[in-house]
Amino acid sequence: MKNSIKTLALVFGLMICAITANAQSKIAHIYADSLVLLMPEAQKADTVIQAEVKTWENALSKREAELKNLYDSIMKKVADNGGEEPKNDPFFQILVDDYQAGTQKFNKLDQDAKNAVAAKRQTLYEPIIAKVRKAIEEVAKEKGYTYVLDASAGGILYSQPADNLMNDVKKKLGLK
Repeated sequence: MKNSIKTLALVFGLMICAITANAQSKIAHIYADSLVLLMPEAQKADTVIQAEVKTWENALSKREAELKNLYDSIMKKVADNGGEEPKNDPFFQILVDDYQAGTQKFNKLDQDAKNAVAAKRQTLYEPIIAKVRKAIEEVAKEKGYTYVLDASAGGILYSQPADNLMNDVKKKLGLK
């Protein structure tokens, strides 16, 4: 019984120490998305990404024009046949088949474009995000913060302005 009381007292004491240690944790916040966008490298990355987008848009526009011409040819054949599809015209079926195949290729090209732009964005932004994250970690350690929350998502309802690391991290990164 005496040992169980000592054990209970020891456990209780350790819990108090753990609670006290957790009470010493400092939490800060930062708008990481905004910080990444302020980086000069982000502006250069956006220029490269816009060029990539433009290249894909040009390819898609060319394919779209080809599809429109096919569609117009199909509609002309239908109109010339009194508003009905010409059943005995083998060229009409070739146009329809070409249009359907072209639509599928267009959709694939559109998906390829989206994937390529997303991959380019990830490749270009990965080192920028890593640089910002490193600066945040360094400032947090210098200031004695245990946790830094990203307020970009809007999950923080209230915080002390003194716990916002934005200006300190901007200074560390050489941003204004």
